Amino acid sequence: MNKEETDQITSKAPNRLPAHPERVGTKSYQSNLHGKAVNQETLGIFRSQWIEYISSKANFIGDLSRDDQHRIALTEFMYRQELDGRHLFHLTLTYKPFGERQYQPQDADAFFKSFYVKYFLPRILNTRNIHTKAKKLVQPICFAFIDEHEPKGFSPNTSPIKQHDYLNNPIFVARLHHHAILAVHRDNLASVESFTGENTFEKNRFTAKVMTSDIRTCEPMRLLYASKLLAKYPDFLSFPDKFSRDRQH
Repeated sequence: MNKEETDQITSKAPNRLPAHPERVGTKSYQSNLHGKAVNQETLGIFRSQWIEYISSKANFIGDLSRDDQHRIALTEFMYRQELDGRHLFHLTLTYKPFGERQYQPQDADAFFKSFYVKYFLPRILNTRNIHTKAKKLVQPICFAFIDEHEPKGFSPNTSPIKQHDYLNNPIFVARLHHHAILAVHRDNLASVESFTGENTFEKNRFTAKVMTSDIRTCEPMRLLYASKLLAKYPDFLSFPDKFSRDRQH
Protein backbone atom coordinates (compact mmCIF):
# COMPACT_ATOMS: atom_id res chain seq x y z
CA MET A 1 0.00 0.00 0.00
CA ASN A 2 1.51 3.30 -1.02
CA LYS A 3 1.33 6.59 0.90
CA GLU A 4 -1.65 7.87 -1.09
CA GLU A 5 -3.64 4.75 -0.25
CA THR A 6 -2.61 4.91 3.40
CA ASP A 7 -3.73 8.55 3.55
CA GLN A 8 -7.16 7.48 2.27
CA ILE A 9 -7.51 5.23 5.31
CA THR A 10 -6.24 7.68 7.94
CA SER A 11 -7.64 11.01 6.78
CA LYS A 12 -11.37 10.43 6.21
CA ALA A 13 -12.40 11.26 9.76
CA PRO A 14 -14.89 13.75 11.21
CA ASN A 15 -13.79 17.32 11.78
CA ARG A 16 -12.76 18.61 15.19
CA LEU A 17 -15.65 19.62 17.42
CA PRO A 18 -15.71 23.22 18.69
CA ALA A 19 -15.69 22.42 22.42
CA HIS A 20 -15.89 19.65 24.99
CA PRO A 21 -19.21 18.54 26.49
CA GLU A 22 -19.62 16.83 29.80
CA ARG A 23 -19.77 13.08 29.27
CA VAL A 24 -21.44 9.96 30.59
CA GLY A 25 -20.20 6.43 30.18
CA THR A 26 -21.94 3.44 28.68
CA LYS A 27 -23.57 0.71 30.72
CA SER A 28 -20.87 -1.76 29.66
CA TYR A 29 -18.10 0.41 31.10
CA GLN A 30 -19.94 2.06 34.00
CA SER A 31 -17.46 0.65 36.51
CA ASN A 32 -14.68 2.72 34.94
CA LEU A 33 -16.40 6.07 35.42
CA HIS A 34 -15.77 8.59 38.14
CA GLY A 35 -18.60 10.84 39.22
CA LYS A 36 -18.36 14.19 37.52
CA ALA A 37 -21.78 15.74 37.01
CA VAL A 38 -23.22 15.51 33.53
CA ASN A 39 -24.37 18.70 31.83
CA GLN A 40 -27.35 17.25 30.01
CA GLU A 41 -27.91 20.33 27.86
CA THR A 42 -24.33 20.32 26.57
CA LEU A 43 -24.40 16.57 26.12
CA GLY A 44 -27.62 16.88 24.11
CA ILE A 45 -25.99 19.36 21.72
CA PHE A 46 -23.07 17.09 21.06
CA ARG A 47 -25.22 13.99 20.80
CA SER A 48 -27.19 15.76 18.08
CA GLN A 49 -23.95 16.35 16.18
CA TRP A 50 -22.97 12.70 16.53
CA ILE A 51 -26.40 11.58 15.30
CA GLU A 52 -26.17 13.92 12.32
CA TYR A 53 -22.70 12.57 11.46
CA ILE A 54 -24.11 9.04 11.32
CA SER A 55 -27.39 9.87 9.56
CA SER A 56 -28.77 13.15 8.28
CA LYS A 57 -32.26 11.60 8.37
CA ALA A 58 -32.21 10.78 12.08
CA ASN A 59 -33.39 13.29 14.68
CA PHE A 60 -33.13 11.22 17.83
CA ILE A 61 -30.85 8.46 19.01
CA GLY A 62 -33.81 6.08 18.89
CA ASP A 63 -33.97 6.62 15.13
CA LEU A 64 -30.58 4.91 14.74
CA SER A 65 -29.81 1.22 14.52
CA ARG A 66 -28.68 -0.63 17.62
CA ASP A 67 -25.13 -0.71 16.29
CA ASP A 68 -25.07 3.05 15.73
CA GLN A 69 -26.50 3.68 19.18
CA HIS A 70 -23.64 1.61 20.55
CA ARG A 71 -21.14 3.75 18.59
CA ILE A 72 -22.55 6.91 20.14
CA ALA A 73 -22.38 5.36 23.62
CA LEU A 74 -18.71 4.52 23.08
CA THR A 75 -18.07 8.07 21.87
CA GLU A 76 -19.64 9.44 25.04
CA PHE A 77 -17.42 7.11 27.04
CA MET A 78 -14.30 8.53 25.35
CA TYR A 79 -15.48 12.05 26.13
CA ARG A 80 -15.69 11.05 29.77
CA GLN A 81 -12.14 9.73 29.65
CA GLU A 82 -10.90 13.01 28.17
CA LEU A 83 -12.78 14.94 30.85
CA ASP A 84 -11.03 12.83 33.47
CA GLY A 85 -7.64 13.91 32.12
CA ARG A 86 -6.75 11.29 29.53
CA HIS A 87 -5.49 12.24 26.07
CA LEU A 88 -6.98 10.67 22.94
CA PHE A 89 -5.08 9.22 20.01
CA HIS A 90 -6.14 7.52 16.78
CA LEU A 91 -3.93 4.57 15.81
CA THR A 92 -4.23 2.97 12.37
CA LEU A 93 -2.46 -0.30 11.52
CA THR A 94 -2.43 -2.03 8.14
CA TYR A 95 -0.98 -5.50 7.63
CA LYS A 96 1.28 -7.11 5.06
CA PRO A 97 -0.35 -9.52 2.59
CA PHE A 98 0.71 -13.15 2.51
CA GLY A 99 0.51 -14.63 -0.97
CA GLU A 100 -3.12 -14.85 -2.06
CA ARG A 101 -4.45 -15.50 1.42
CA GLN A 102 -7.46 -13.38 2.30
CA TYR A 103 -7.20 -12.48 5.97
CA GLN A 104 -10.18 -13.11 8.22
CA PRO A 105 -11.12 -10.89 11.19
CA GLN A 106 -9.47 -13.31 13.61
CA ASP A 107 -6.20 -13.01 11.64
CA ALA A 108 -6.24 -9.23 11.80
CA ASP A 109 -7.11 -9.33 15.49
CA ALA A 110 -4.18 -11.65 16.18
CA PHE A 111 -1.83 -9.24 14.38
CA PHE A 112 -3.11 -6.29 16.39
CA LYS A 113 -2.92 -8.09 19.74
CA SER A 114 0.63 -9.26 19.08
CA PHE A 115 1.71 -5.72 18.22
CA TYR A 116 -0.20 -4.04 21.03
CA VAL A 117 0.47 -6.44 23.92
CA LYS A 118 3.99 -7.59 23.09
CA TYR A 119 5.45 -4.39 21.63
CA PHE A 120 3.41 -1.21 22.15
CA LEU A 121 2.39 -1.58 25.81
CA PRO A 122 5.85 -2.69 27.04
CA ARG A 123 7.39 0.29 25.23
CA ILE A 124 5.09 2.96 26.65
CA LEU A 125 4.93 1.40 30.14
CA ASN A 126 8.68 0.75 30.15
CA THR A 127 8.19 -2.81 31.36
CA ARG A 128 7.08 -6.20 30.07
CA ASN A 129 5.22 -6.82 33.32
CA ILE A 130 2.13 -5.08 31.97
CA HIS A 131 -0.53 -7.20 33.68
CA THR A 132 -0.08 -5.97 37.25
CA LYS A 133 -2.94 -4.02 38.83
CA ALA A 134 -0.80 -0.87 39.04
CA LYS A 135 0.15 -1.01 35.36
CA LYS A 136 -3.39 -1.75 34.22
CA LEU A 137 -4.57 1.41 35.97
CA VAL A 138 -2.31 3.55 33.78
CA GLN A 139 -2.58 1.59 30.53
CA PRO A 140 -4.36 3.31 27.66
CA ILE A 141 -8.02 2.45 27.37
CA CYS A 142 -8.16 1.13 23.83
CA PHE A 143 -11.00 0.18 21.48
CA ALA A 144 -9.75 -1.34 18.21
CA PHE A 145 -12.20 -1.70 15.31
CA ILE A 146 -11.81 -3.68 12.09
CA ASP A 147 -12.11 -1.77 8.83
CA GLU A 148 -11.78 -2.58 5.14
CA HIS A 149 -9.72 -0.70 2.60
CA GLU A 150 -11.83 1.74 0.61
CA PRO A 151 -11.30 1.54 -3.17
CA LYS A 152 -9.68 4.65 -4.56
CA GLY A 153 -11.20 6.85 -7.25
CA PHE A 154 -10.01 6.58 -10.83
CA SER A 155 -8.87 9.31 -13.18
CA PRO A 156 -10.73 9.68 -16.49
CA ASN A 157 -7.67 8.22 -18.23
CA THR A 158 -7.67 4.95 -16.27
CA SER A 159 -8.52 2.12 -18.61
CA PRO A 160 -11.57 -0.07 -17.84
CA ILE A 161 -9.26 -3.08 -17.67
CA LYS A 162 -7.11 -1.53 -14.95
CA GLN A 163 -10.20 -0.47 -13.03
CA HIS A 164 -11.60 -4.00 -13.24
CA ASP A 165 -8.32 -5.58 -12.13
CA TYR A 166 -8.08 -3.24 -9.14
CA LEU A 167 -11.68 -3.62 -7.98
CA ASN A 168 -11.62 -7.40 -8.36
CA ASN A 169 -8.34 -8.01 -6.57
CA PRO A 170 -9.56 -9.82 -3.44
CA ILE A 171 -6.24 -9.40 -1.65
CA PHE A 172 -6.29 -5.61 -1.91
CA VAL A 173 -9.95 -4.61 -1.83
CA ALA A 174 -10.87 -6.89 1.07
CA ARG A 175 -7.71 -6.11 3.04
CA LEU A 176 -8.55 -5.71 6.72
CA HIS A 177 -6.89 -3.21 9.02
CA HIS A 178 -7.58 -1.62 12.40
CA HIS A 179 -8.57 1.79 13.64
CA ALA A 180 -7.99 2.11 17.39
CA ILE A 181 -8.94 4.96 19.71
CA LEU A 182 -6.68 5.22 22.76
CA ALA A 183 -7.36 7.19 25.92
CA VAL A 184 -3.84 7.69 27.27
CA HIS A 185 -3.03 8.30 30.93
CA ARG A 186 -0.93 11.39 31.58
CA ASP A 187 1.87 9.22 33.04
CA ASN A 188 2.41 7.67 29.58
CA LEU A 189 1.61 10.69 27.42
CA ALA A 190 5.21 11.54 26.54
CA SER A 191 5.93 7.94 25.51
CA VAL A 192 2.90 7.79 23.21
CA GLU A 193 3.65 11.23 21.77
CA SER A 194 7.12 9.98 20.79
CA PHE A 195 5.44 7.66 18.28
CA THR A 196 3.20 10.32 16.73
CA GLY A 197 3.36 10.24 12.93
CA GLU A 198 3.52 7.67 10.16
CA ASN A 199 5.49 4.41 10.35
CA THR A 200 7.27 5.34 13.58
CA PHE A 201 7.55 1.84 15.08
CA GLU A 202 10.85 0.04 14.76
CA LYS A 203 10.97 -3.22 12.81
CA ASN A 204 11.19 -6.37 14.93
CA ARG A 205 9.45 -9.70 15.33
CA PHE A 206 6.47 -8.10 17.06
CA THR A 207 5.86 -5.70 14.17
CA ALA A 208 6.67 -8.15 11.38
CA LYS A 209 3.06 -8.26 10.18
CA VAL A 210 2.54 -4.48 10.33
CA MET A 211 2.82 -2.82 6.92
CA THR A 212 1.96 0.79 7.80
CA SER A 213 1.13 2.67 10.97
CA ASP A 214 -0.22 6.10 11.77
CA ILE A 215 -0.81 7.59 15.20
CA ARG A 216 -2.08 11.09 15.89
CA THR A 217 -4.05 13.02 18.49
CA CYS A 218 -7.80 13.11 17.96
CA GLU A 219 -11.18 14.18 19.26
CA PRO A 220 -13.62 11.64 20.76
CA MET A 221 -15.83 11.98 17.68
CA ARG A 222 -13.12 10.21 15.69
CA LEU A 223 -14.47 7.00 17.21
CA LEU A 224 -17.51 7.30 14.95
CA TYR A 225 -15.21 7.08 11.95
CA ALA A 226 -13.11 4.28 13.44
CA SER A 227 -16.20 2.17 14.14
CA LYS A 228 -18.01 2.76 10.85
CA LEU A 229 -18.13 -0.98 10.06
CA LEU A 230 -19.32 -2.03 13.51
CA ALA A 231 -22.51 -3.46 12.02
CA LYS A 232 -20.47 -5.78 9.78
CA TYR A 233 -17.79 -6.55 12.39
CA PRO A 234 -19.74 -6.23 15.66
CA ASP A 235 -16.90 -7.49 17.85
CA PHE A 236 -14.00 -5.23 18.71
CA LEU A 237 -10.85 -5.52 20.76
CA SER A 238 -10.76 -3.69 24.07
CA PHE A 239 -7.92 -3.12 26.50
CA PRO A 240 -6.88 -3.33 29.32
CA ASP A 241 -9.77 -5.16 30.98
CA LYS A 242 -9.54 -8.16 28.66
CA PHE A 243 -7.44 -9.29 25.73
CA SER A 244 -10.28 -10.62 23.62
CA ARG A 245 -12.91 -9.34 21.26
CA ASP A 246 -15.75 -7.46 22.93
CA ARG A 247 -19.01 -9.00 21.73
CA GLN A 248 -22.25 -7.10 21.94
CA HIS A 249 -25.17 -8.81 23.69
